[in-house]
Amino acid sequence: MAYCFNPSCAHPENPDRGALNQDLSDQGLSSPVGDYLCAHCGQPLRLRDRYFGVQRLGQSTRHQTILAQDCWSNLPLHPNQSRVVLVQVVSRSAASIALYRTLQILTKKADSRIPPLLDVWITDENLYLVWQYITADNLVTVINERSLLTEPQIWQFLRQTLAILQALHRSRIVHRHIQPSHLLQTVEGQYYLVGWQSIQQIDTVEPSTTFESVDSQLQDSTVEDINPELVGSAEYAAPEQLQGHATAASDLYSLGVTCLYLLTGLSPFALWDDGAQNWRWDALLPEAVSESLQSLLDRLIAPNLSDRFTSVDQVLQAMGEPISPASSVTIPPASPWCCQQTLVGHRGGVTALIWSGPRSRLFSASQDQTIRVWDLQRSDPVHILLGHRKTVSALALTPNHQELISASHDKTIRVWDLQSNTCVREWIAHAQIITGLVIIPNMSHIVSSSWDKTLRLWNWQTGELLQTLTGHRLPISAIAVSLDGRWLASASHDRTVRIWDLATLRPHQELEGHTWAVTTVAFSPDGQWLATGSDDRTIKIWRVDNGKLLQTLPGHGWSITALAFRADGQWLASGSWMPAVRLWQWQQGRGFGLNGVNGQHHNFVNTILWTDDRLITGSQDQTIRVHLKMETEA
Repeated sequence: MAYCFNPSCAHPENPDRGALNQDLSDQGLSSPVGDYLCAHCGQPLRLRDRYFGVQRLGQSTRHQTILAQDCWSNLPLHPNQSRVVLVQVVSRSAASIALYRTLQILTKKADSRIPPLLDVWITDENLYLVWQYITADNLVTVINERSLLTEPQIWQFLRQTLAILQALHRSRIVHRHIQPSHLLQTVEGQYYLVGWQSIQQIDTVEPSTTFESVDSQLQDSTVEDINPELVGSAEYAAPEQLQGHATAASDLYSLGVTCLYLLTGLSPFALWDDGAQNWRWDALLPEAVSESLQSLLDRLIAPNLSDRFTSVDQVLQAMGEPISPASSVTIPPASPWCCQQTLVGHRGGVTALIWSGPRSRLFSASQDQTIRVWDLQRSDPVHILLGHRKTVSALALTPNHQELISASHDKTIRVWDLQSNTCVREWIAHAQIITGLVIIPNMSHIVSSSWDKTLRLWNWQTGELLQTLTGHRLPISAIAVSLDGRWLASASHDRTVRIWDLATLRPHQELEGHTWAVTTVAFSPDGQWLATGSDDRTIKIWRVDNGKLLQTLPGHGWSITALAFRADGQWLASGSWMPAVRLWQWQQGRGFGLNGVNGQHHNFVNTILWTDDRLITGSQDQTIRVHLKMETEA
C-alpha cells in the first residue's frame, strides 16, 4: 500500500506501487518512474523521488507523522535502513520556524537514544523532517500486549530516560510531549524518546551550515500563530505547560505520570482525585512499590511547581546516581562458559531458581505466578505448580528434597509436596510483598523477608511464627543464609546489610558503604565472606566475622540484581539490569563476561544458580539459560 502525504486527502490509502502503476496504465495515464499519483487527490505519492508513505502514525492540526519507505536506503547516510519516520509540519507558522531552529541544536546531541534526523527540506506548504525508524514497540503497546512494568524495570526506565532529558535540558531544550506513545522499548530493553515535533528551545539559535538551504527559505518567515495549538497531552502535561509555560520541570512531571501508567496500566485521569485535587495512584497499584520509588514519583508529579524537582540533576541526586554521565564500561574478557540450552515457557520474568540434585530437577519461579519443574534432558517443563496469585519471588527446598517452599508477592508462603506436586500448606506471612526465603540448614525453620521491613522465622512444617526480627528502616530486598546455618544476611533499601547470628537471633554486624539500595546478598561456601550488590552498580566483598570491607568490584553499567558463589568459592557470578552476566575471580578482582552473544539474555538477569557443572541464569526476558564450561580455567 502507498499512503498519500496530502493531509487533506479524504482517502489517502492507495494500492501498492505495482497495482497503482497498472491502474494508471488502464486509465491511459503515464508518469515518469517514481512519480506515482494518488488515485483520489492526484498528489504525488513519492516525495523528492525518494520517500513512499506506508501508513499514518499520528496527526494534529500542525503536523502529521507517517511511516515511510526510503528508496535510497543504500546511501552511506543510513545503510540498512529502508523504513523511516517522516514528519510533515505546516511550514509558514511561527511554531514551525521555532521547531526548525531547535532541531539544529538537537541534531548536535548525537545521543544514541535519540533517533537520528536523516533529512530535512521545506516547500511552500510544509517543513519535512525524516527520522531513522527504530524497531521497537511504544510503551502503550508494551503495557497492552505484554505486562505492567515492575519496580526494577521502572528504575531502569528512569535511568535511561533521565539521561536523555539531561542532555536536552543542558542544551535548554524541553520536549513538551513525553507520554507512553512517544517512548519506545526494544527487545533488548533499551528506551528511545520520539515525538520531537513539539520540542522548544528556550534561547535563540544561530543558523547552522548543516541547514543552510532551509535557513535561507525561513529567514524572512515571521508569520505569527493566530490560534496556537495546545502542546502535549492533557493526561500527561504539567499544569504550567497547559497554561503555555513549559519548563524542564514540566518534562519531569510528564515522565513521572508516565511511570504511573507503566505501573498501573490506568489512564492518569483515573489516578487523579478531583475532590482532593491530588494523586491517589498508590492505592491503585496491583503490587506495592518501595518507599523510595513512591517518594521519588510523588515529587516528580507534585501538582505545584514549587514542590517538584526542577532539574534532572536533582532527580539523579535523589536516586543516588552520579550527576555526570557514567563513563563507558570496559567489556570484560570472555570466560570459558558458553550457553548450551535455553528453557522457554514462562510468560513473565524468571525470578528464582533452585536445583535438586537428588531429583535432577530444576525449579523456577516467575512473575507469571507459576513454578515450573524442569528435567534438563528435555526442553519443556515436566510439571507446572499453580496457586499463587501474584509474582512468585523465592524458592527453598527442604533438606530431604521432598518438599518445595515458595514465597510470593501475594504475601503468602506455600509448601508443596513434590511426590504429588500439590500444595499441602499455605499461610499469610507478611503485611507486604515477600522478597526472600531461605531454609536454615539442618533445621525445620525458614526465614522470610518483606517490604514490611521485617524478617520472620517460621516452622515450615506447621506454619507457626517463631520470631520477628526488626531493625531495617526501609524495605528488605533480599536475604541469604550461610551453609553452616550460623549466619543470616539481610539487604535493604536503607543502603545497609545486617548480619544476624542465628543462634541468638540478634544482629552481629551492620555493613554500611553502598550509596544506594542494596539489592542482593550471597555468602561464600565457607561462610567467611559476604558479597553484596547494589543499585549503586557495585559489588562489595565483606568479612563476616568483623564486617571489614575487602574490596569493591565495579564494572556493571546498571544495578546489581543477582549474586551467587560457586561451590569451590573461587568464582562469583553477578547479574544486573543489563542482559550480560559477569564471572569474577573475586579474590583477585578479575571480571569475565560469558563467552559469545548466545549466552546473553535479551533483558536483565534476575537470578543466578550454580550446580556441580552448570551455571544457570533466569531473566526478565522469560527464559532460563544453562551454561557449561568449555575448557579448563586458567
